[in-house]
Amino acid sequence: SLLIHCEPVGVGGNKKLKIALLLSGGVDSSVALTLLKSAGHDVTAFYLQIWFQEDFRNYWANCPWEDDLVVAQGVCDVLGVTLKVVPLTNAYWDLVVTHSIDEIAKGRTPNPDVLCNSRVKFGAFREFLATEFPGEFDRVASGHYAAMDRSTVADSDTSTVASVDASTDDRTVASTSTVASTSTDARTYASVDTSTSGLENPTRQTRTRKLVLSGDPRKDQTYFLAHLSQKQLRDLTFPIGGLPKHKLREVAHAANLPNADRPDSQGICFLGKVKFSEFVAEHLGEVSGSIIELETGQKLGTHAGFWFHTIGQRQGLGLSGGPWYVARKDVGGNVVYVTKDNKGVDKSRSTFSVGEFNWISGEVPFSDENGWVLGAVGDDGDDASSEQKVLHPPMAVPDDFDLTAPKPGSNALSSDICEISEKARAAAKASRLFVKVRHGENRYGCTVKLDETGATGVVVIDRDDQGLAAGQFAVFYHENVCLGCGVISEREVPGWLIERDQEHRQVIQGGVRRIAEEKRKERAVRVE
Repeated sequence: SLLIHCEPVGVGGNKKLKIALLLSGGVDSSVALTLLKSAGHDVTAFYLQIWFQEDFRNYWANCPWEDDLVVAQGVCDVLGVTLKVVPLTNAYWDLVVTHSIDEIAKGRTPNPDVLCNSRVKFGAFREFLATEFPGEFDRVASGHYAAMDRSTVADSDTSTVASVDASTDDRTVASTSTVASTSTDARTYASVDTSTSGLENPTRQTRTRKLVLSGDPRKDQTYFLAHLSQKQLRDLTFPIGGLPKHKLREVAHAANLPNADRPDSQGICFLGKVKFSEFVAEHLGEVSGSIIELETGQKLGTHAGFWFHTIGQRQGLGLSGGPWYVARKDVGGNVVYVTKDNKGVDKSRSTFSVGEFNWISGEVPFSDENGWVLGAVGDDGDDASSEQKVLHPPMAVPDDFDLTAPKPGSNALSSDICEISEKARAAAKASRLFVKVRHGENRYGCTVKLDETGATGVVVIDRDDQGLAAGQFAVFYHENVCLGCGVISEREVPGWLIERDQEHRQVIQGGVRRIAEEKRKERAVRVE
């Protein structure tokens, strides 16, 4: 049962595969290697060098990559596997770090771990294999907590191998996915296409592969894999599936692996010991701007650049008389808005816009003539009353409902009085469509309504979330199948607010990217 995700040789007609495994030095990827070897496959381990140093070299003595490499080699020595080191520092910088800096410059909160998987680990690394080992490997494997559905179910069938109980109130990930269960399933074994070898072989069948939740809701990592394409997913395998951590360590001890008791890593060495504020200052510099009380327009202090602050932030504002919370950011005017009302912070809400979709199947999920996805119909607001100011997302806003004007009797944003109707919330709760807005076991029942082109959409979740941040990924599931993801969109600062606080706005000539480019040139000169 430990090999259910490993396509064991001789079971159900499975053939011996040549597999390139990404080995980090952690116990997860090490056990993945162990299981694949036990399943009878020919495995080569690859360690990816994706750290970067720049001008922070004095900090990097504490970055554990050297230890990771030593441990990885020790694991390979025990298992009799060849280890190859692949330098992908430049790719990591160009494809992940640069993008993260761009997102920060826009006032958004990036997620480099998601992009590292799609652009580097299963992107640049695949290109490396295609160049250095053309046609040699059948699969790329990793130690992610995730599962694959390689069954022969028709591509048009969006149903799943196992269902999530939609009646549960907490909407946590079900822990009984049969794809990730410990019971052997002959169909799972037999359904693997091994008729030809070589990644992206044009003669290979092109059935749609599905990314499925692992059996461990707390450790599940499909959130970080939702940016993958069908082309990438087709040749991937996740040997550990949803095996619980204690079981992984049992396997590691049984195999005498040197890292059997090694603590879990905290992810890729993105910054090492460098503080986030130092990293941002190095790449975007500092430009003084105003800190304004949202409700009154009163200037309370100054900041060094909106890019140092995130929505909901409480610490590090340097203001007295608090607690104060960052409520909004005027990126165009370099203004940071704060409030004492943490319930009024823009992050806490049950609806949000999303765009920049990546659908794993390569196609937009089925939506009806009104844009509702997979039959999860919310509320078009036919019974909405503009007098009651109840907004039934994603209905069209009534003509007399002015979203640019202050709320009557206050200076707060009028959009704050737009409430999700009970009908819309109930539809989200009953839906078989789910969304995660961050890594973890919690996910929300939701409805999604796409625009006419399918490029953007509006999401309603079944209860308020306290941490929605523009730039973060929203990952969608139909029951236990991961459909893909989109990027949470920012909410524009209302025109009346910009007009009210015009004297405090400071437009950065050339934008923040101009500053970033100047800082890059400065670093290049220092290196020379």
